[in-house]
Amino acid sequence: MSNRIKNILFSPFAGGVAGALVVLLLFQWWNSPSKPEALIHQPDFSARPVAAAKGKVLDAEAFLEAANKAAPAIVHIKSRMRSSEAEEELFYSFHDRSLKIPRTTTGSGVLISKDGYLITNYHVVEGAYEIQILLWDQRYFEAEVIGTDPSTDLALLKIDADNLAFLPFGNSDQVQIGEWVLALGNPFDLSFTVTAGIISAKARNINIIREENGLQIESFLQTDAVVNPGNSGGALVNLRGELIGINTAIASQTGSYSGYSFAVPSNLVRKVAYDLLEYGEVQRAILGVQIQDLDIETARAYKLTHLNGVLVKAVNANSGAEEAGLKPGDIILKVDSLPIRNMSELQERIALHYPGETVQITFLRDGKKRSVTARLRNVKGGLALAKKVNNVHVFALGGEWESLSLEEMSRYELEGGARLLQLRPGPLFNAGLEKGFIVTELSINGKKIKIKDATQLAKLLRSAEAHRHVLYMEGIYPGGSRQYYPIEW
Repeated sequence: MSNRIKNILFSPFAGGVAGALVVLLLFQWWNSPSKPEALIHQPDFSARPVAAAKGKVLDAEAFLEAANKAAPAIVHIKSRMRSSEAEEELFYSFHDRSLKIPRTTTGSGVLISKDGYLITNYHVVEGAYEIQILLWDQRYFEAEVIGTDPSTDLALLKIDADNLAFLPFGNSDQVQIGEWVLALGNPFDLSFTVTAGIISAKARNINIIREENGLQIESFLQTDAVVNPGNSGGALVNLRGELIGINTAIASQTGSYSGYSFAVPSNLVRKVAYDLLEYGEVQRAILGVQIQDLDIETARAYKLTHLNGVLVKAVNANSGAEEAGLKPGDIILKVDSLPIRNMSELQERIALHYPGETVQITFLRDGKKRSVTARLRNVKGGLALAKKVNNVHVFALGGEWESLSLEEMSRYELEGGARLLQLRPGPLFNAGLEKGFIVTELSINGKKIKIKDATQLAKLLRSAEAHRHVLYMEGIYPGGSRQYYPIEW
């Protein structure tokens, strides 16, 4: 199996001088109307215990109970990836075009609702045209992509199943350094593994996520629990069996575990998952400042005796920060009474809010503490939430499909339909379909069925393939030409 590994190298020396290199490795081997209860009802975390009661001896049974509770909610993910045009041309120069290019990656995921919603890392499914999910009980399903967020390296998937075991969300804000945790996943394409460790640090920024508009958020939980390639997208849980993070990266010189791993905190995971389900994209709130961490020289210049806080380097025009009166040189100390020690904490704290919401900013100016209220903006500078978009992608018969928007249905005078986004060798490819084709109707064993959306189409196509039904596909291309395709097995 051909596996692609993403890594980033950091050298402590400039000008090409040899030095120790640290590999930060992303683990990569290789519209539903109902809302999952886990994402709708926000529990009152403030009443929950932070960790085991002080003075009590840690009970080994706690590890067994947490592992047994969490294990059934962990899934194995296999993604078949798209290849570049150059890779395809090279492959097909030696092979018949009816063959599929063998490019597969594997990873892990976590079920977060009983009706089949699951969270994983974006890099596990990035560029996939088919995603297979293997459950704890060895059942497997095709997954559809509800939405992705590269800025946090998270993706929300859905499988057509019910009454599933799932993990409840814990409160990552209350996780303590030194607290025992378990890491669960499928390293090295193994079926399942659980390891134990402690939280080593919080709000770690390791500069591994790259996002086009610079809005990436890195505020990782750091742990010494053993995590390896294939764990990506798996669960980090506390000893109550609650999800407190999604395992995402490791620090390594070899590509395998060598001391530390990093997980996206659960509070951020929950907000991203809810936004992807409710809106199709993440609603990002922006304060509107350019910032940097404090260092000893800066602290001395501002007559500080500590390095806690974030220095405001610049304030964006027409931003919530400017409106509130923040200025370059201010040092942000708190957001909504919660201490801010570094950039990662500030970014995470703001990211948990929505455009239009207000936050209380405590900052230091001229040696005096001050407090202002700032109204957060969206990425375009406005206060409104973005309208819901349909980003659900499904996979069937070597094709990647999406539902039509209401605007598109009106434009083409259709009541529904599903558009072909990508196509790989298989029955559809052999039938002559091309990207952009909009399926409006199927004929299965002589029975005509109108297509409402991509999810319905994928289910029908998978059933027809499994039973080798006589299948005909009808639809239009964007230019208006109507086509009719017989599909052969």
